[in-house]
Amino acid sequence: MNWILNQSFLKKPIVVIEDHVYHIREILDSLADAGGVWLDQLTVVCLDRPGPDTDRAILSWLQDCPELQVVARINDAALLNPSQRVRFKNLETRAFQDRIAFCKLIASLMRAGALLLQDIQLETLSFLPPSRWWESIYLASTVRGMFSRHPPSCRFMSNKSSFSISFGKEMAEAGFDPRDVIDKNDLAALVPLVFDSYLNQTFPLILEIADGELEPRLELIQQGEAEQIEAELDLVLWLDGDRVSLGGNLVKARGSGRPVLKPRGHEATTWTDLLADRFDLGPGIPVQEVGCRIAMEGAGKAELTNVAARHLHTLRGRLKGDDLIITESHAYHLSRRLRLGRVRPR
Repeated sequence: MNWILNQSFLKKPIVVIEDHVYHIREILDSLADAGGVWLDQLTVVCLDRPGPDTDRAILSWLQDCPELQVVARINDAALLNPSQRVRFKNLETRAFQDRIAFCKLIASLMRAGALLLQDIQLETLSFLPPSRWWESIYLASTVRGMFSRHPPSCRFMSNKSSFSISFGKEMAEAGFDPRDVIDKNDLAALVPLVFDSYLNQTFPLILEIADGELEPRLELIQQGEAEQIEAELDLVLWLDGDRVSLGGNLVKARGSGRPVLKPRGHEATTWTDLLADRFDLGPGIPVQEVGCRIAMEGAGKAELTNVAARHLHTLRGRLKGDDLIITESHAYHLSRRLRLGRVRPR
C-alpha cells in the first residue's frame, strides 16, 4: 500500500487499537479540543462488536474528523458517503480469530517508525484467553517485528490500577516499559501530550505533494523516508534551514547524493519559485522577472531574456528531460505531469 501517491486509504504515523467505541470517542474529543495535526495523522482500529451503536459511532467519527481513517465492523456500509468510504476499511472476521492475520492487518496500516497505541485488554479477540488478557502485549511485539527497518514504537492503555504488578514482568520481557502504560482514567490529558511528543521527535518534517490535477496534500515525514519519497516522486525540493537540495526519480544524480544548492543562490530561488507556482496553480514565473533578478543592473530587455534563458538551461540540465520546465506565455512553468514534493521543517 503506497502512502505517498495513494489518494484513498493511507498508511499513517499513528494507529490506535481499542475495543470500546466510547474510549475512541474520548480520545478523538481530547485531540480535537487540544488542536494540532493529530487527527490528520491517525487511523483508529475499533474492535467493538457491530450493531446500531457502533454504526452511529463510526459515522460520527468520519463526519466530525474529515481526515481520520477508521478500521471497524459496520452493519451497513451503504450508510457511508463516498468521501467517508475511502477513509474506512472493513474488519474481516478472520482478524478476530487468527493472531497472525490480526498482526498483519495492523502492520499494513502503519508507516515505518509509526506509533501504535493499544488497549491492554482486547476482549473481542477470540484468540486471546480471557484469563490471560495481558497477552495482547505480544500482538504489539509481533507487529513491531514485521518491520525490518524503522519499527514502530508501542504504547499501551489500561484502566487496571494494578497493571504494573499484574503483568509488569511480561511487559518487560516483551521489550516494553510498564511505566509507559497510559492510565485510561486520564486519557484526555495524556494522549495529546504523547502524540505531540512522538510526532515532533519522529516526524519532524512536512511533505507537500502535488500529483497532476489532484488537490495538493500534506504528510508528516522523517528523514529515513527520503529514499522512498524520492523513488515515488519525480521532483522533490528539500528546504531544511541552510540546506537546499533536489531529489526525485527525474533528477540526475550528482555523485553519491542529491544535488545541493546554495540556500540563497539564484538556482535555489528559481526552484523554490517554480514549485510554489505549481502548488498554487499559478501563471508561471515571468521570464523578465527571472532576468531582472540575475542580470546586471541596467540590462536591456533582450539581455534579460538571454540571461534568464541561460539560467533555465542550467535548471533543465538537472532533470532527465528537456520538456519538464516549459516556457509558455513569456513565463516558466513546471510540467503539470510532474509528481512534485516540497519538504520543510514543521
